[in-house]
Amino acid sequence: MRDRLRWAVAGNSGAKTRLHNLRGEFWGHRVIRDILPALRRNVGEWPAEPWVPLPVIRWLERHRRPDWRVLELGGGMSTVWWSTRAAEVVTLEDNAEWAQRLADRLGDSPTVTLLVLPREEWWAWLAEERAFDLVYVDAADAPPDFTRVKLLEAAHHLVAPGGWLALDDSDRPRYGGADAVVGWPATQVGGLKGTPFAVTETTFYHRPA
Repeated sequence: MRDRLRWAVAGNSGAKTRLHNLRGEFWGHRVIRDILPALRRNVGEWPAEPWVPLPVIRWLERHRRPDWRVLELGGGMSTVWWSTRAAEVVTLEDNAEWAQRLADRLGDSPTVTLLVLPREEWWAWLAEERAFDLVYVDAADAPPDFTRVKLLEAAHHLVAPGGWLALDDSDRPRYGGADAVVGWPATQVGGLKGTPFAVTETTFYHRPA
């Protein structure tokens, strides 16, 4: 019973409560307006949206342009969301089963290219010369060789001047060195995620124009 109660309060994230981020900062007073929408998303009552804090979705809506080229390192409901909001979306995935589920959701989307590559092949792909307005890093970590911080380091040259590089769940302690790796001005956007229902943070790095 005690374990069930702990999970109800903190979830599986290791945070003190679902209203604390992983740095131990309490967000309850800042997420009041998002509690009901986040709960609705958590039980599937709202249409699929990116599995990011609700303020991050608002940030993306304010900054995005319909002519954007978006690179996702790790796909999800965000792939479906971006398919109708960007000119081009390239999504790298290493899980073929999950990629097929995404492909089924996307149908014949003309904007999305879904690439299924083993993790060891990502580095060569990322080393090529390309340009994106947003590079969003959300792949599952497989340390020590495959981590989000290493993906940031490998992918930041793909961001076009004036574009953005995003790190999801940036409040996780193991991502503490990300700012130094990227070296660009950083904006932290945090709040409640609907899935799972918990406070997390996303950091956006802005490449100078």
